[in-house]
Amino acid sequence: MRSFNIVGTVAAAAAGVLFLGVQPADAGTLLSGYAQQNGEFGVTFHDGASLAQTADHAAGQKPVGLAYGAGSYYVAGVGGPSNNITRYDMSGAFMDDLPFGPLLETGPLAFGAGTLFMAYESELSFSFHVGSYSPDLGFGDSFEIDLPEMATGLAFGDDSLFVSYGTHLAQYDLNGDLVDSFDFGIPQVGALAYGDGMLYAAYSSGSSFGWAGFDPAMLFATGTSNGPSVSTPFAVNGLAFGDGGLFASFDHDLVKYDLDGNVVAVLDSGRHVNGPLAFVSATSAAPEPAAWALLILGFATTGAALRSRRRPFAL
Repeated sequence: MRSFNIVGTVAAAAAGVLFLGVQPADAGTLLSGYAQQNGEFGVTFHDGASLAQTADHAAGQKPVGLAYGAGSYYVAGVGGPSNNITRYDMSGAFMDDLPFGPLLETGPLAFGAGTLFMAYESELSFSFHVGSYSPDLGFGDSFEIDLPEMATGLAFGDDSLFVSYGTHLAQYDLNGDLVDSFDFGIPQVGALAYGDGMLYAAYSSGSSFGWAGFDPAMLFATGTSNGPSVSTPFAVNGLAFGDGGLFASFDHDLVKYDLDGNVVAVLDSGRHVNGPLAFVSATSAAPEPAAWALLILGFATTGAALRSRRRPFAL
């Protein structure tokens, strides 16, 4: 079991969103929801390789869930007259929101198979659920599950939704039917992430914190981990998989690990209290307008060259 000491900081890059054609081909973008003590909330963008901050977008509520999909990112927020899911484009511009009112508390998000999933608590009925929504925040009708307590993590992978709550990890199919579950007994299971066939779960037990990687089939069959197991000095607030590594958020730090559990990058986020994470791969990000212009110009130039080469020579 590995542990790490957070030392130093990574200098922030100039503000701006990384897009395909600007960032390295193998580097994506990490999104991190945050809250500040002065009551300001938002989502920061970070280079997936160095964790250097590249943008800071304000949010109207404290982010408790974060997901990327359909070319935009979604924030589940709490606070104010209504708890909402809000959709933003990748420049941080508001696109749409779905208000739930003050008596429904939003929670973790996950996106997959063209569907947004959100955990929530109904304070009217004292019940806990996970529901589905379309990318434009319309209500879905194919997925609805009930839980004995509030979900602490969601992750989509292998055409399934993985859900953590209390000491449990559970797997559901896309009809909302339970596939399998496991009770760890004592450790509380928190944030989840999925990538390359592995499920990653944050845990806490008293004053012990960390995260572990599982092959889902082995987890539900034997309850054991065949992936890395990393102890951390602080509670893990969020997890995201991307760029061949695992990202973890702590109150004032962001950390990237390789798949053996070794720390490869650290960012001290200072005043930010980091929360949920999401990852945007370089191939998922859409080119910015300048990049589109270059692509169109390139296609036009190539087409002209091909037409020129096809002309017959005059004798």
